[in-house]
Amino acid sequence: MYRISKRISLLLVSFLIVGCGRNNNGVSNYTERAWQINEDEVAENMIESVVSGINNHDANSIKCVFSENALDNAEDIDASIDELYDFLGEPIVSYEEGNGSGSTMESSDASYRNLIGYLCYNVYTENDEYYFCIEDDFVNTKDTSKEGVKYIIVVKSDDISKIYDGNEKILYDGTEEIDRYGIYIPENN
Repeated sequence: MYRISKRISLLLVSFLIVGCGRNNNGVSNYTERAWQINEDEVAENMIESVVSGINNHDANSIKCVFSENALDNAEDIDASIDELYDFLGEPIVSYEEGNGSGSTMESSDASYRNLIGYLCYNVYTENDEYYFCIEDDFVNTKDTSKEGVKYIIVVKSDDISKIYDGNEKILYDGTEEIDRYGIYIPENN
């Protein structure tokens, strides 16, 4: 009898803490939490994980920021991470938000929310400066496999304008956006 009442008590406590999965308006608790996300905090945690992963040669710290969808669609994420280590050549000593960072695009209604952040960081090693251009799907209640980073484009800081030049075919091909996944380091960098 004691075990049964203990299990029932645990079950009741679980329902009180988590809820029954829906609020009074019929919206799932997950969707409700999606409206309360702090984009700045998510972005800061993401870049810290990437920098830590680079500095410690910890591929898992880098991979964990990517969405499931990005990992599935990236050509070879492990090879791209190795290429990133080689490209930078030394640990990152500091970073700061770059121009244009923090812009977001949101689509939503009462039942879903999709919030995408376009983030830019100036990244510094002891001997060089780089620019990270990142698309991060902060929230996607329609397809949670897309939540997380879609791509990280890395160039030397002198090549920032090339990212947005359609002739360079880094982020755009002409005026059409290229569908990138994972880490991308242009060859002529």
